[in-house]
Amino acid sequence: HTYKRRLQDYPPPQHWTVRPVVLMLAIAYNAWQRLFDTLPDQGTTFDEAMAAFEKHFVPKVNVLACRHTFRQRVQHADETVCQYVTELRALAVPCGFGTMESELIRDQLIANAQLSAVKDKLLLEEGLTLDKALTIACQVEAAVKNATLLSSANTVLVAPVQAVGAANVRFRGKRGARPAQTKAELQTDQSNTWIGPS
Repeated sequence: HTYKRRLQDYPPPQHWTVRPVVLMLAIAYNAWQRLFDTLPDQGTTFDEAMAAFEKHFVPKVNVLACRHTFRQRVQHADETVCQYVTELRALAVPCGFGTMESELIRDQLIANAQLSAVKDKLLLEEGLTLDKALTIACQVEAAVKNATLLSSANTVLVAPVQAVGAANVRFRGKRGARPAQTKAELQTDQSNTWIGPS
C-alpha cells in the first residue's frame, strides 16, 4: 500500500486544483500507473480511484469455502471452550452469516465440543443463547477438570493403603490363622507370660 501512503502525504482532495485522478497518477510509480489503467470502474474522484485500487488488492472471499471451513472446525483436545469459541468467531467473520452468526456459533459449540458432558448439559437448556452456552460450557469444563484432578489425587492416596492391606492379608495365612512365629518371638511371648501369684 505504498501508493496510498504517498497520496496521503498530500493535502486533502478538496484543496486540489487539478483532477484528483490526474494528481494520483502523477505521483504514483509507473507500475501503479500501468496497473491503474487496467482497472475497471476507475471513477473520476479520488475516493472512487482509491476504491478501485482497494477492490483490486483485497482478495475476493469464497463464502462457500469459508462456511465449509467453519462447519468443519471441531474443538481440539488441548483447547478450552473459550479458545474454541474465539476461533469460531474469527472463522465466522468472512462467512456472511449476518444476524444468524451467534446462533450458528452456538450450534457449532454444541455439535463439536470435546466433552460429551458439555454437549449433554447444553442440549438440556431451553432458550439457549451463545453467551449462556459459553458460560455453561466453561462451568462444566471446569467441573470435569476438577473432578479429574480429585480422582487422580484419590488414586495416589488409595494405592499405598491398598498395598498395606494386601500385605496384612498375606500374613494371615489360611482361614485367618496367625502367621507362624519365629523362635525369638516365641521366647519373648513365654517370658512375658504372667502365670499369677504363687
